[in-house]
Amino acid sequence: MRTIKLILTGMAFAVFLAFVFFNWTDVDIALGPWSIVIKKPALVLLAFLAGFLPTYLMHIASRTTWKRKLARAEKAVTDTVIERTPPASVEPISIAKP
Repeated sequence: MRTIKLILTGMAFAVFLAFVFFNWTDVDIALGPWSIVIKKPALVLLAFLAGFLPTYLMHIASRTTWKRKLARAEKAVTDTVIERTPPASVEPISIAKP
């Protein structure tokens, strides 16, 4: 699995480098009275991070919440005492005809 992840990460990085190489142009962003000149790859990277980071942070928060709930449930299970009762004795039934 690590090998596949490494290969896919390398391919994504190669695609990003190709994008950077072929699209190294300035982009003018006008925000009201302000104007910002930024390179196109930096703009794409910022847009990606603007979408990725909030989702990733929500994932981290959700995972932490579920870990805490699971730990609480496991503690409740280990704290409960279950008394074992011996099995009830049952008389064997004969179905032979007399």
